[in-house]
Amino acid sequence: MHGLFPVLHVFLRMALTRPWQPLLILMALLVATGGLSAVWLINEGARQGELASGSPGFFAAGKVSPRSDVEPLTKQDYIRLRKQGFTGLIGISQRDITLSCGDTGNERKQSENAKTVTLTGIDVTALMSLPDTTVQSRTFKSASGGSALFEPGNRGNTSGIVSYAAPAFITGFTCDNQVLYGDGTPLRQPVSVQGLPEDMLVTGLQNFYRKEITPDNTPLSALIIAGDPDDQQIAQLKSALPAHLTFIPPPVQAETGTLSASFRLNLQAMGMLMAVVALFIILNALMLMYRARLATIIRLRQLGTAKQTILTALFAELILYCFIAAPAGVFCGLGLTRGLTPVLQSVFAGLFDGVFISPSPFIVQMVLLAWLISVIALAIFFAIPVKQLSGALSLRRFSEGQTTLSVAGRLFITVMVTGIAAGFVFNAGSTLTALVSTGAVLLSGCMLVILWLPALTAMVCKLVPSSMPVLSYVAAGTHRLSAKSKLAVYAFFIALTANTGMNVMTDSFRQATEGWLMQRLSAPAYYYSDAPSPPELINDEVQTRSVYEGRGFIRLNVPSTERRLAVSVKSFPVDDIARKSLALYSSAEQAWSQFRSRQGIFVNQQLAFRLNIKPGDSVVLSDIQTDDGTLVSLPDKSSGDAFLIAGIYPDYGNPEAQLLLPLSLFSPPSGYAGLSAIYYDNQALSGQKPDLSVLASAGTLYFTGELITRSMATFDRTFVVTDALNVATLLVAGLAFAISVSVLTLDLRPELNVLRAMGVGQWRLRLVLIFQYMLLCLLAGLMALPAGIVLAHVFIFQVNRYAFYWVYPLNVSVDVLLSGLMLSMAVVFIILLLPLGKMNAKVDLRQEEGL
Repeated sequence: MHGLFPVLHVFLRMALTRPWQPLLILMALLVATGGLSAVWLINEGARQGELASGSPGFFAAGKVSPRSDVEPLTKQDYIRLRKQGFTGLIGISQRDITLSCGDTGNERKQSENAKTVTLTGIDVTALMSLPDTTVQSRTFKSASGGSALFEPGNRGNTSGIVSYAAPAFITGFTCDNQVLYGDGTPLRQPVSVQGLPEDMLVTGLQNFYRKEITPDNTPLSALIIAGDPDDQQIAQLKSALPAHLTFIPPPVQAETGTLSASFRLNLQAMGMLMAVVALFIILNALMLMYRARLATIIRLRQLGTAKQTILTALFAELILYCFIAAPAGVFCGLGLTRGLTPVLQSVFAGLFDGVFISPSPFIVQMVLLAWLISVIALAIFFAIPVKQLSGALSLRRFSEGQTTLSVAGRLFITVMVTGIAAGFVFNAGSTLTALVSTGAVLLSGCMLVILWLPALTAMVCKLVPSSMPVLSYVAAGTHRLSAKSKLAVYAFFIALTANTGMNVMTDSFRQATEGWLMQRLSAPAYYYSDAPSPPELINDEVQTRSVYEGRGFIRLNVPSTERRLAVSVKSFPVDDIARKSLALYSSAEQAWSQFRSRQGIFVNQQLAFRLNIKPGDSVVLSDIQTDDGTLVSLPDKSSGDAFLIAGIYPDYGNPEAQLLLPLSLFSPPSGYAGLSAIYYDNQALSGQKPDLSVLASAGTLYFTGELITRSMATFDRTFVVTDALNVATLLVAGLAFAISVSVLTLDLRPELNVLRAMGVGQWRLRLVLIFQYMLLCLLAGLMALPAGIVLAHVFIFQVNRYAFYWVYPLNVSVDVLLSGLMLSMAVVFIILLLPLGKMNAKVDLRQEEGL
């Protein structure tokens, strides 16, 4: 590799002479690494928040509690059970406390920042004596993945001085100085662990019982069960319990997180798309830079420099750019994530009923990973310009003749490519194959664009009359560009197809959600409270209908099937108003008759798709309990009785598998869901709304129109991030076209000089070039629209179906299609003004590269 550094020095000097060319590469690398870093950080924050809010917590294996407050759980009960061999029992005690900021002399600020939390004291000594496979790893999981009890500085703190809290608790309650208990005692900074509720602070029992708080006035609340005991161990424990204690089984955990997972997948797909389009920019920028350096490279070869030395120097220059762009991209992605954190926290709290935790990035690892990915991508894309350079350095001239496919040949290839893509789409049976089918649609679309775009531009050339020379030149130039701008067309087609698919999918989702809400919310108003509204609060014109909920297990009524699925159970009325409000995705012929007679149930799509059931199938519902652990028995039903699937209803945005039981069959007093529908007769009230001020003072009252407005506003806020990524992707695709213009302008310089010498004005020449590229964009965009509709179909009926277990109707709006096309054309037009505006239109008939 003799002479590598002098050649590299020459290339770096040329980069300083024309800085905008390497700046394009640096910017594309920064966009790719920054976009991927931001997507990774946002998804990591969503994942950590989901772990924190979705962990089963303390009571994942059940607990032992007193039957009543008259005879509480005592320390002697705890000791006696552990001596009998039940060492997996861990004592806890709970009470509410008020935390405040220790801002001396500012009592107003202390009261404003006060927060009421549940202080939970736990027997840390007994807990640490157990293997790190039970409550420690389940509830006290640190950011490193292990038990926070054994983190450096925490092990051995059996005095309980160290406290633990969820990450959302620590980030949501910050003070300038120290945090104080209600009695003014300073609180050490809690250790951040996953799996705790957001309003809980955990400490040791030794620290829990302090000052006036003693086991006499605040006895043990429960004995949690560490580990995963089997049925035999549970039976032994029940037989050993004294009469005043009882075993409460663990709460049923339903599968959650599909909507937040949909958001994360959507974000991840857009980040990957941005990275792919950015790589196309890099490839175009490489071709532009190497095309501008071609004369110098040829002279280096004539001076005896080896071709391998030149190529190595070019790649070394790219590695240097990676060293500059990768850290800058990572820090830009980090800054973007920090700026979006308040918005993301609001979205996750309002829509997903979860938390978003701002992740602590590992800067060194992220920079190294970004640099490695950039180098690998550049090494792969470096092969295309290297191939062209090798041909130029060998002074070979390529033949201008091209073999033109016949229409029959194009149709045959189209049928083959479409058939292969359709095979991927219709044979998708999992999330992975659904995502593969998405890639197949984009790849097949690119192949069809390259196949038919030259034919379309040739047809445009034939349609333009020869009496219009300027338009004839534009059409002919567009036809030439269709063969020379393949990479730019690829980037634009992929970006616009993905943009169209996302817009059609989002618009379909919005219309489906709005229509579903307007039909489902049939009552004039809804009342949210901790308890059902007392009858005395309701007058003669107003009626209420409460909603009850619980959790249970469901399985197919097949002897060989033992798989049970956790399910959310809700009550539903059987009158005509309720019937009109429930939209059904599919149903049996006698669906409502089966539901009224208590023989059938309605299930949502999430449950039907998970168990692969359809109307008419038979299922078994068992172990129904309310949130407080009370088991519910259904009237006229015994355990193991089967229900028919009367119908399947859409339940957009619900992360849980859910079923509906008739209100007359399921209305446990302890299962009140905190929601009541308010009905009143508008005609009887002469169109006036009744006085519901008494209800509003006892709870929260929302009228239906207000609920729909709030829901749709939350929906629109959810897709702000992805809409911004859509626009950014179009900008990147437009930049790819701008670079392609710069490359082709170098090749067209002799032709443009001749036209300029013939008297064609420079601004007219620039307009001609703009019209050529805009016509090319228009034709590529018209081909991207149907591809985007197909992609939206794959998103809705394949990706959503297998990843999130719910689908909705595809609604194609002409306004959405045209607005996306016009936006993309406007973006490309604005970006094209930069390279064409800087084009030198002076007469220069010298051809410097013709050696």
